[in-house]
Amino acid sequence: MGVQSVAEKQGRAFLSYWQFLARAVTAALVAPFGILIAFLGFFALIAGCVAVVGGAGASSDENDPIASTEHIDGVDGADDVVLVVDVEGVILADAGGAGPFGGLLAGGSSIKDQLEAAAEDDDVDAVILRLNTPGGSVVGSELITDGVAAVQAAGKPVVAHVTEISASGGMWAMAPADRIVASNGSLIGSIGVILGPLSRYTDVVAVDGGLLSGGVETTGGIDQFFITAGDGKDAGNPFRDLTPSEQDMFQALVDGSYDDFVEHVATNRDISPDVITDELGAGIFNASDAVDNGLVDETGNLDRAQVVAAELAGIPGDFDVRAVSPDFGLLGFLFAENETEPADVSNLCSSTPMAHAYFGDLGVWCGQM
Repeated sequence: MGVQSVAEKQGRAFLSYWQFLARAVTAALVAPFGILIAFLGFFALIAGCVAVVGGAGASSDENDPIASTEHIDGVDGADDVVLVVDVEGVILADAGGAGPFGGLLAGGSSIKDQLEAAAEDDDVDAVILRLNTPGGSVVGSELITDGVAAVQAAGKPVVAHVTEISASGGMWAMAPADRIVASNGSLIGSIGVILGPLSRYTDVVAVDGGLLSGGVETTGGIDQFFITAGDGKDAGNPFRDLTPSEQDMFQALVDGSYDDFVEHVATNRDISPDVITDELGAGIFNASDAVDNGLVDETGNLDRAQVVAAELAGIPGDFDVRAVSPDFGLLGFLFAENETEPADVSNLCSSTPMAHAYFGDLGVWCGQM
């Protein structure tokens, strides 16, 4: 009874081998999930720590768009504050900031919120609207002007400062400022409206709607074109040409936005509408020429803009210059890089016809999509 046969020994050895193999395969399949769970647990721990740290400093101001600011000049902690609000990148209605999945965008809605908060904040005496933008959507630009109006309605001055470029939608956004200061070498202007790009596929012979990608095969090529208003602003269905009535419809859309743009700049900058339409057109100017043409008031750097803001606000002595700090969220906190990527301008490249106040070739931006 205590002696095992050779067959029994071989059977046990055979069974043990397959048990080992099964366990090895199971471990190989389960291990990645364990690593994933450990990875997620690690970031959950970090998120919890961030939440605890953030919660320690949280208050009723946690939803305040200007609750987070940083001292950038002047006397830190001074009673009088000049707040810098940035308009950086392509202007859209709803966007803003930068992070690991996109480049710089200026969200008109969020900038308006910051300006309105500055209007209501008793600690803020003046605002500098710091611009570096080629423009963007008309809606986003108009939202920024609404915020400027809110600050002015609160009896606080707004000084616009152009760092490198404030064109088209940027010009629209800063026109109502109490004073505009532009850095030497910066570019200003491009008062015009553009709609497009619209595509025209000529002589289509095949359309491939594949699972992962599709394409259009033509014998006549693909044309892209824009509908514009403003002299020199040129710097649907893609399978047929626009009919004359469709062309007129889109042109009326662009002309309406252009008329609003011209009236907006003419009123706020005290320039004759005829001068804008007949002489300035959609031209782009350097800072000194922009002064001569009345688009800005003077040339100068950010230091000069600060002095002008303090003078307009009647600040008698030292003041603290603070800039609104962008909030990139937890992912931005963990992964954001110093180098910015091309901005996500998908809203500018939508197939839905929409008028934009933008300087440059939209086709180049849309080609990045």
